[in-house]
Amino acid sequence: LVMSATLDIATFKSFFPAAETIKIPGRQYPVQVLYTDEPQEDYVDAALSAALQIHYDEEDGDILIFLPGQEEIEDLGALLKKRLGEDDNLVKLVSDSTQSTGDIVQSIRGIGVDLNSSNGSSIVNGVLVCVLYAALPPEAQMFAFQPKPDGCTRKIILSTNIAETSVTLDGIKFVVDCGKQKTRDFSGTTGMESLTVANISKAQAAQRSGRAGRVSSGVCFRLYTEDGFDSLDDTTVPEILRVNLAHVVLQLKGMGVHDPRSFDFLTPPDVKSLLKAFELLYALQAIDADMNLTLYGKKMAKLPLDPVFANLLLQSPKFGCTAEMLTGVAMLSAENIFYRPGGNDALDKTGIASKVAAAHRRFASHEGDLPTLLSVYQSWRKEAIYVPSSAGGKKSTKE
Repeated sequence: LVMSATLDIATFKSFFPAAETIKIPGRQYPVQVLYTDEPQEDYVDAALSAALQIHYDEEDGDILIFLPGQEEIEDLGALLKKRLGEDDNLVKLVSDSTQSTGDIVQSIRGIGVDLNSSNGSSIVNGVLVCVLYAALPPEAQMFAFQPKPDGCTRKIILSTNIAETSVTLDGIKFVVDCGKQKTRDFSGTTGMESLTVANISKAQAAQRSGRAGRVSSGVCFRLYTEDGFDSLDDTTVPEILRVNLAHVVLQLKGMGVHDPRSFDFLTPPDVKSLLKAFELLYALQAIDADMNLTLYGKKMAKLPLDPVFANLLLQSPKFGCTAEMLTGVAMLSAENIFYRPGGNDALDKTGIASKVAAAHRRFASHEGDLPTLLSVYQSWRKEAIYVPSSAGGKKSTKE
């Protein structure tokens, strides 16, 4: 049984011609979709304007804003808290008659409002600003899922595409979609992998707008034009066409597939990317000149790791650094461990960003990223307090 909210049905039907398909409507309420009149280059400022206009001009209901990544989320969060009145998580909206919105005011069709106008200095509503992305600690993610606290009338949730299908957020009535996401792309020509901001697909746009119609009718504000939507790909480019295939090739070789180029892929990968994978595995001595898996390659294939990381672990006993490599590979395999609170440095009146940068520099090593990560881990080990499993088995840190 294969289930998906954004599946390319035609591709799967051609691959599994005997399989039956069932389409189950998931949206229970209508969603009005609005577009901008002009393309928005600065989607963070456009999202800020849209969120403020919704809060001023629209009825009750939580707001979900889709952004590409953690940095944009933190920047918008800082901007929102500045405009709404900073107070950690719970912020109250205070109309600011003295501050000009300047260039951040974007024209959103159907919800135009002059944010420069004065409503006095009265408190209008309580707003809870929440963030949601994969690298966020679980306890911090829970703010987005918990009921609004007393004194709060609206939540504004800033999220990556994790909120498209992976989680369910109750109470969302307004969605602001910047139309962007971060994707990891591998170039078969250069052999380099990069994390880039790219357009979403029409299927993803439909998923995002659908988040506004889960509990009642809603509105989706797309921060791009209708022509821009029409130019999007129908579905997301399959990951196998975008990533380094060395691990895929190694696993196939480990399963007895001699030539992965002839393997019956659902979506055949790029030939250049396959050749780059072969070149890397040959350089790591995982395969020989005839593309046969070596004994060393068989050991690598047993490890659920990128071949480069597997090679680091297998070579580490020769240099007496197995413990360090275990730590380093574990940290390299995880999300970015460095956290930068406070968002836009221009808003950093308290100097938090500069303090964070100074704290990060304490761990920096001139020898490279891996020694820097080891320095972070070793510092954490010194401060960690181990709690026995009988008492919960968790680690905490000294203040």
